[in-house]
Parts: sequence; structure tokens; C-alpha cells
Amino acid sequence: MKVKKHDYNELRDAIHNRVNELTREKIKEHKMSLINSNTGDISKKFRWNLLWAVSFPVRQVIVDRIYQYANDNHIDTALKSIIKELEV
Repeated sequence: MKVKKHDYNELRDAIHNRVNELTREKIKEHKMSLINSNTGDISKKFRWNLLWAVSFPVRQVIVDRIYQYANDNHIDTALKSIIKELEV
């Protein structure tokens, strides 16, 4: 994984905190809305939606820093790992 461990941990923690704020029911509803919206890759869309759901200052710092050395594919790989880790 190209995302540095420190950045990965910050990204994971920010997403984890946001997931804890949401109820499992809200997460399930969002997944169903993606399925019903005929979105191409539902899993990928869900991962990126969680990224953009984290608080703005944290998201901006993390994404700005990571984009200095990684691209969307690298970030998506980190998001896959985070989602698997959090079991959402």
C-alpha cells in the first residue's frame, strides 16, 4: 500500500469516528440507496462516500497530504482496507 502508515491511521480514525456517529441502520439505508440508484461500483462508491462524510478539516488535511505522493487508486486501496477493518 502506497499510503503511509501515519496517514492511513489518521484516515482510518477519521472514518471510524464518523461511522461511530452514524447508526448501523443509516449505513444500511445508504448502501440500499446506492443499490437502488444504479451506481456502477457500489462498494467503491460507498468507500468514497465514507471518506467524504468525515469532518471537513480532517478530510481536507488528510486528502491534501496524501495527494502529494499518492493517487485515487492508492487511496481506494487504503479505503478497502479500512472498510474491511471496520466491518461496515
